[in-house]
Amino acid sequence: MSADATATPTPAPPKRRPAPDPELDHHSSSQRTVQVLLAFVRFSFFFLTEEAVLRLPLLRTVWGKSWKRRNPNRLRRFVVEMGGAFIKFGQFFSMRSDILPPVYCRALSDLYDNVPPFSPALARRLIERELERPIEELFTSFDDDPIGAASFGQAHIVTLALGENAGKRAAIKVSRPGSEQQIATDTRLLMLLGYVIDASSLLGQIKLAPIFRDFARWIRREVAYMQEAKNADHLHEVTAWNVRQRIPYIYWEYTTNRVLTMEYLEGIPVSEVIERFSAGDETLDAELAAMDCDRHVIARNLFQSFLLQAFVGRVFHADPHPGNLIVLPENTVGMVDFGLLGRLNEEGRREQMLLLDAVVQENIEALFVAVLDVMDAPRGLAVTDVYDDFAEDADEWLDACDNPGAAMSEKTITRFVDSIMRIARHVGLVLPMQTMLYYKTLLTIDGVLLRLSPDFDYKRESRRAARLIRMRELDKMYGPGAIIDRALSLQILANSAPEFLIQRLQDFEQGKKTIYRKMNLVPVIIAYAMRLTAAASGAAFLGLLVLRLGWLRSFSLLSHPLVIRVVEWLTPSLYALPAIVLVSLWLAKHAESRTFQKVQRDD
Repeated sequence: MSADATATPTPAPPKRRPAPDPELDHHSSSQRTVQVLLAFVRFSFFFLTEEAVLRLPLLRTVWGKSWKRRNPNRLRRFVVEMGGAFIKFGQFFSMRSDILPPVYCRALSDLYDNVPPFSPALARRLIERELERPIEELFTSFDDDPIGAASFGQAHIVTLALGENAGKRAAIKVSRPGSEQQIATDTRLLMLLGYVIDASSLLGQIKLAPIFRDFARWIRREVAYMQEAKNADHLHEVTAWNVRQRIPYIYWEYTTNRVLTMEYLEGIPVSEVIERFSAGDETLDAELAAMDCDRHVIARNLFQSFLLQAFVGRVFHADPHPGNLIVLPENTVGMVDFGLLGRLNEEGRREQMLLLDAVVQENIEALFVAVLDVMDAPRGLAVTDVYDDFAEDADEWLDACDNPGAAMSEKTITRFVDSIMRIARHVGLVLPMQTMLYYKTLLTIDGVLLRLSPDFDYKRESRRAARLIRMRELDKMYGPGAIIDRALSLQILANSAPEFLIQRLQDFEQGKKTIYRKMNLVPVIIAYAMRLTAAASGAAFLGLLVLRLGWLRSFSLLSHPLVIRVVEWLTPSLYALPAIVLVSLWLAKHAESRTFQKVQRDD
């Protein structure tokens, strides 16, 4: 054997941080600060002037109804002029209709990044620096014309050259030079502006600073490409069974915090489908049919995929605007851009499921109660004066969904969500971030659905989706996978039980008398036993009472002499049974209260 074969391999050098590149990392925070503050002062002057003028009694009487408010568009122009994180700020606040009036939310609702792409030479240099290899080694082809550009990055089509994925086409997202520093500067400035607005009490009791902190956390996660890759991977993992959607595969060896490489989904962007349908393109439906696709089925699959993601997977793609959706063969909806991922915890899922069921059943009262449950409204809150308005809006919306001739503006789910937000503003409640993210996603999808399929029936499709959700839940609870998981859990419990008991005995023998009742199952067992005793005693009491009163004498079996003798023998205990029920329930409650208490015993 040669010396080379026996030699210890040299360990690979540790990955070092790329050296700073002035052209890739440069960002002037001082210039940005001056630019934002000057623009904010100018915006505030005109904004406050209009608000003050409209509050003058005489002018409000004369011009109040006919005056066209300029402040919503003024806010939009300010956000667009500032660009960067302020565009994301506008998109974020367009879903906060529990804080801003609807007219402001509508002004911000269609904000999209519309910035020119940066030089492909810079993109190549950044990729080489992040992946530490020349472009020629990484890709066999690199398209210099980006397929999309936004405030913080742009995407190119490449053909991979390394490993088992060699020859595959992929989309590579590259972070815009200086974007990380700009985000840090912009979020600090927004926090400063939030404190200024809070100090001036412009929004009354609502405080912006905590909301801006949520926004800063949201945007930092959205532009971190490694986090986006994890989001896509997680969403694919929890919804892999859903054939209605396609989540692209992530190429991890080509991914860092500033470069993200994923499978390229080749199809027709939904934005193009909507544009061609609105323009009356007669070749669109034929082109979709050649892909085994239909606009109405695509709309249904998009709606069902969102609800299945949220209610079954507990996570959902939270930015499904038309540019992030792709029509693939056989009515499959491809999704890209996973910077924003919404989540529903068990409580949120239950609340939204009750609301969905109320819509399916067309039960206005249940719908109102579900809305209050979603808002976590405290008991005794005065909301009766808004119930009539809510019931009228909800009833009109449900009727419009049944009417094929109703206008799109009457069918849109925005009407229903606006009613919910009106209640929130009326009672002064600020909804949790994840709840607002769910509604923001629902409104975004609503805009896509009605432009793809103007006849979309929300009630019928909600009923179908609710049925699919329950089928998936039953499959998770009682399917083969669930049974195997329970069997493995029981096996682990059975294997660990002897060791656990031995350890507890050794603790007692060694004088370790500190016991955590949470680990000791005795109080739990006692509580269950007392509940069973209470249930058995209650059933026995009811049975004896029925037999004693002779309500079931018509049954021949109950008239048997042996049964009559047993009843007579147990009759003296009839009056003791209710006391046994009460005492057993009290003991069960007492045992549960001891479950999590720490008890000290001395030798």
